[in-house]
Amino acid sequence: MHTNKKILPNFIIAGAPKCGTSSVFSWLSDHPEVCGSQPKETFYLIDREHPTYKLGQSYNGENLEGYDNYFQHCNSSAKIFFEATTHYIYQNITIEILSKLNSQPQILFILRKPEDRVYSYFQYYLNNKAKLKVDLTFTEYVHLIKNESLETFTQNYCTDKSSGYILYHNINHSCYVNYLEKWKSALPDRIHILLFEDMLKDRRNFMKQISNICDIDSNFFDNYTFPHKNATYGIKNRQIHRWSYAIADFFKDSPFKEQIKRLYLKLQSRKIEQKNANDLDTIKELAQYFISFNHKLSTMFDLDLSIWQKNRLSI
Repeated sequence: MHTNKKILPNFIIAGAPKCGTSSVFSWLSDHPEVCGSQPKETFYLIDREHPTYKLGQSYNGENLEGYDNYFQHCNSSAKIFFEATTHYIYQNITIEILSKLNSQPQILFILRKPEDRVYSYFQYYLNNKAKLKVDLTFTEYVHLIKNESLETFTQNYCTDKSSGYILYHNINHSCYVNYLEKWKSALPDRIHILLFEDMLKDRRNFMKQISNICDIDSNFFDNYTFPHKNATYGIKNRQIHRWSYAIADFFKDSPFKEQIKRLYLKLQSRKIEQKNANDLDTIKELAQYFISFNHKLSTMFDLDLSIWQKNRLSI
């Protein structure tokens, strides 16, 4: 049972978005020695100017009161308490707070081939989130965020400021080394980097690596089934999909929530459209742009990024 003792996470998955963190969070939470936060992304240690900052729920600038609320359901005997706010990788306050703790958590970053992440995040916000007002090809989207201001892009193409901000910074946010350099400077002995593509290749070995980081029994994953979470899918009608988010609030406590969701997606979802020639060219151009950032990342953290040279893209 949870006690009055304040629980702070001793393990944090700090990024990056659309790099398999929902699946990893689910798999790790199933381990008997582990308790994951509710929800997965607390957005607690978020910069005030970031659109995901939640007044009254995120860090107040004075103390860590409230962080414990995300672990109220945990048994205090668990060995690992963790959360997975993927936008932490881009925050300054996260680094500042964690580096000052007497007991610093282990911090994991899962990274994905940058151009694949940019494409996947675009598809996720176009479909799963239905946050774009109009249908855009990937090429059109990249052209807009390269040539329009944040304000113009958000006002003309996005349903809200938060989505506009995240989509607009999608390319910059895939230049991982620009953010991880600060993490390495502040917490050199606590950060760990794994690759999304290695997870796809061997989920069991991937989770055993995380088990070793957390110092928990890796044998748990020997016969584990590894269910897939938060997959990107196409949507037939995005306006209906936007309405569904509001309607979903009425079913959030329903025992039939998952059945209703599965039925809805069966009626509304479709396969993602194949990339056209222009989109493929745009992806190749992005790949060229990221080369220097990837090289610096590889050198700084002694990472083998050769798997990113492969052409396979899984959204």
